[in-house]
Amino acid sequence: MKPPRRWLRSSIRRALLVVLIPGMLLVFSAELWLAWRTASDAADAAYDRSLLGAVKSIDSSISTASGGLGVELPYRMLEFFELTANGKVYYRVASEDGLVEIGSPGLPAPPQPLKTGVPQFYDGEYFGEAVRVGSYARELSPPLTGEAGSQRVVIQVAETLEARNDFQDALVMQSVARDFFLVVVASALFGLTIAWALQPLARLRQDVESRSPQDLTPIASDDVPAELLPLVGAINHHVERNRAQSEQQRRFVDDASHQLRTPLTTLSTQVAYALREDDPAALRTVVDDIRSQLDETIRQTNQMLAIAKADSAPPAPEALDAVVMAEDLMRRWWPVARQQGVDLGLHAPIGHAAVPGRARAVERGFVEPVAQRDPPWG
Repeated sequence: MKPPRRWLRSSIRRALLVVLIPGMLLVFSAELWLAWRTASDAADAAYDRSLLGAVKSIDSSISTASGGLGVELPYRMLEFFELTANGKVYYRVASEDGLVEIGSPGLPAPPQPLKTGVPQFYDGEYFGEAVRVGSYARELSPPLTGEAGSQRVVIQVAETLEARNDFQDALVMQSVARDFFLVVVASALFGLTIAWALQPLARLRQDVESRSPQDLTPIASDDVPAELLPLVGAINHHVERNRAQSEQQRRFVDDASHQLRTPLTTLSTQVAYALREDDPAALRTVVDDIRSQLDETIRQTNQMLAIAKADSAPPAPEALDAVVMAEDLMRRWWPVARQQGVDLGLHAPIGHAAVPGRARAVERGFVEPVAQRDPPWG
């Protein structure tokens, strides 16, 4: 089983989907939470305005002209408000000290002290039912009888949350439907975009697979996206190295065939001559020549194999002996010179002559002249 990271990186499409789909789900979840908050705020804003309207209507009907607290309730408005709220409506009008109270007692008190003329809206519970309460306080003018200083009246209107919750749920469902549709469309677009973006990779794969083994031409990069240019460049570089290696192997085969043709021909001639020779001494001389030529052929074969091995490794400069290389060259040409009656020798006034160079290049220089049709002196 592949490790998770390797499994993820083994496919670009899989990696994109694994990253995008959880990201989209996270965004979708955040959008749902935001939609719920927005719907809740919108419902509170809309229904709180209705609560404030009911509070203001009750406030306008409060009178203290008789010395007590009198309220002429707007029953039609409360009935209409109750229909709008689609639930129960409660109200309470009381002096701030609670000595005078009209309406439903025990409505939830505001969580914070009321400021004069500033309404306060909050959630609470009344007889086991969740309610939304609007509270409002103002100065009584004139104050109640027996009160020397200023006095405030507190007005509260509460409604149950059926209509408010239904309105909020409707807004949330609309948001969910909209967001789900957007997620589906975005997922489809992501899938199509990923498929379209990966088409150049598919074309590149088809181009490489449709090539014959002998086709080592570079891949055209005209229609390749900028992101794939480094990949195409690397492939072309690899193809060029393979082409150079193939060409090198071809040259080696050509060199080997030319290099071995001359000593093998010489061996064939010497064997034919030995078969016709009756003199044991002369036959011994020919066999010694054959052995020398065979040793030389083996040495050349090993040398060519060493050159082929060196071709696969990066060349490194080394110290070479020019005298040793000249002696080796003379030994190579000596059988050919002898057959053609050429006096070939070496005069080296010094014992060693170290020169920097690469053995592969020097060996190739020694091998290639033997492949010529005629020796260099003829």
